[in-house]
Amino acid sequence: MVNMNDYLIPNETKRSDDILNFTAALHSVAQQYPIDSGAMEDIISNFTEIMSDKATMEDVFDRIGNGCYKECFSLTNDLVIKFASECNRTTEEERILHLAEEAGILPLFLPTWFIYLESFHPELCVLSDGASGQLTYNSKYHTYVTNPDFCGDRADAALIQPRIWKTSGECSSALLESNFHDYRRSSPLCCPHTGEVIEFDEARQWSISDKKWLQEVLNYYGAEFFHRAAKFMEDHSMYDLHQDNIGYLVDADGKLRPVILDWLSGE
Repeated sequence: MVNMNDYLIPNETKRSDDILNFTAALHSVAQQYPIDSGAMEDIISNFTEIMSDKATMEDVFDRIGNGCYKECFSLTNDLVIKFASECNRTTEEERILHLAEEAGILPLFLPTWFIYLESFHPELCVLSDGASGQLTYNSKYHTYVTNPDFCGDRADAALIQPRIWKTSGECSSALLESNFHDYRRSSPLCCPHTGEVIEFDEARQWSISDKKWLQEVLNYYGAEFFHRAAKFMEDHSMYDLHQDNIGYLVDADGKLRPVILDWLSGE
């Protein structure tokens, strides 16, 4: 049993609140993705080390990689934690999930638990591949080089998500090019349940390069769901569904369920 009094930081209300919020989220996650008590205690202890400015993210978690305004670390064999910078628009990311639930397409999005960090930590900086501060112009060589003074963007949120299976990597140029004839010639998307063929214009609404994954969305969820999702993509300008932002979860029946793991298009 975790005793939260062991982790509270004296005279640091915001930091203690961050730890309490993280712990509550972790227990919520554990209801769907079990975490044994020893691992739970280690994770909370590690997070407290970061909140106490005694450790960096990489000191306590194994780093997996980084994207635009996020760094991803291993939490357990089944879970990852992503620290998001202030540039990430995390509240908008969470809002999209609520809208997807209203539209009846929430299963298409990777389950995510959001923890907003109120306290500031110099050690909690996100090295983002989209951060302009990482580069500086070298006038001697007339090119951009790594900025030695760049130390990252402040992280103001943590996201916990289940690990996913990555896509096959098979791309189809038919959905990359605005060419109706290429789409028809390369076997258009077809619902296996009803035989309905998806028209090119609707397929294009997804703005996606992986036609195989898109076909599996149709296979798994059906044509009606596909139509609702296509409209949602267009309505919310979700045009960044490249291969690093899509994948699969294993469902209760052992089938691969297509999901979007990063749905907020970059600006």
